[in-house]
Amino acid sequence: MEQDDSSLELIRAAVVAKNFTWFHRYHATDGYNIYGERSLLEYIDDISNRDVFEREMEVLDAMTANRDRRIWAVARGSNLELSDSNTPAFIPVTTNKPGPLPGGKYAFLGGDQAISKMTPAEGMKVQLFATEEMFPEMVNPVQMAFDTKGRLWVAVWPSYPHWKPKDKMDDKLLILEDTDGDGRADLCKTFAGGLHDPTGFEFWGGGVLVAQAPYIVFLKDIDGDDVADIREPILHGIDSADTHHTANSFTFDPGGALYFQEGVFHRSQIETIYHGSMRNNDACVWRFEPRTWKVDRYVPYN
Repeated sequence: MEQDDSSLELIRAAVVAKNFTWFHRYHATDGYNIYGERSLLEYIDDISNRDVFEREMEVLDAMTANRDRRIWAVARGSNLELSDSNTPAFIPVTTNKPGPLPGGKYAFLGGDQAISKMTPAEGMKVQLFATEEMFPEMVNPVQMAFDTKGRLWVAVWPSYPHWKPKDKMDDKLLILEDTDGDGRADLCKTFAGGLHDPTGFEFWGGGVLVAQAPYIVFLKDIDGDDVADIREPILHGIDSADTHHTANSFTFDPGGALYFQEGVFHRSQIETIYHGSMRNNDACVWRFEPRTWKVDRYVPYN
């Protein structure tokens, strides 16, 4: 049966939706907690990491099957409604480090309160620029850098340490700006949402290189509204066995090469046009030339 462009686009959207859930099942981040030694750790009620995360994998299996059924239905001309009501239930986990407040919660100091308890070195002072109280989007910041306009860019990670299936995947790269010159940010923009575990970034080529294991992704705004219009994976194979220390600490050298680190028990495997697979066991400092695509282990773990 010949299909028009609109029906083909519906099929494509259904395939992309299935690819998303299958990819995060096949290449789940924090694999060390699912399959590695840390999966055996047990907490309250003798529940292990493996118990909790294997259930999440079962949820993703069911979500993938649901999306597969929708692909075939759409291809036949039916608009099957997508529902994930048939997925297994998540295993509830009680924290093993409860706080003193009701429900095991902790009291967190505000920005000014925290500064009042600091002792700066002689001749130094601490000035508050932005807090989560001012901008609720600024939760779990993991890296920050100032651009050439004096604006502070912050990678935030509300899904820490990784995305939970059925939740909205929406880690962000934010731009904070002080527009009135009083030393505090009064404007917050979302340059890019829908990210997953953005552990590092650096400005390059009129845009930003962002770690989003297993990729290094290039984001760029092309219409001047401070919102990324281009999202292009430019490097693949960065391990995500433990999102605490996947690709991080980005910096450029004067010649335009990007350096970044990754931590122990990672098994990255990067391919480039210059050589076959480059593998790294455990930590290293990588060197990547965006203009030539050359990649090297600059400092290996040993």
